[in-house]
Amino acid sequence: PRAPAAAGGASCLADVAALLMDHTGAIDAIARVGGDEFLLLLPLRDAPTATALGDQLRHALTARCGGISGSFGLVTASGALDLEALIDCADTAMLAAKRGGRNQLRTGYLS
Repeated sequence: PRAPAAAGGASCLADVAALLMDHTGAIDAIARVGGDEFLLLLPLRDAPTATALGDQLRHALTARCGGISGSFGLVTASGALDLEALIDCADTAMLAAKRGGRNQLRTGYLS
């Protein structure tokens, strides 16, 4: 049997995944890339729209998941770029959000 804490963690991850699916479109991609890290690819959204979505997700996460907060790293890019470079930039932005006090969104830029 699953330990109570593990069951609670799995339930929370399922809630986060549902929240992400509720706020994204059919062309967007969602992937879990770490224990509690998710990656969203939003190919048809400009930087202001993606930033607004990130802020909506932060607030919705707190409301839906019992006060859990999220640190978000956003990357805006132009042209065809390497996926690994995008992920590295997003990870750097997310770590900056965590260092800034958590429950924040930080943006990185690639061109």
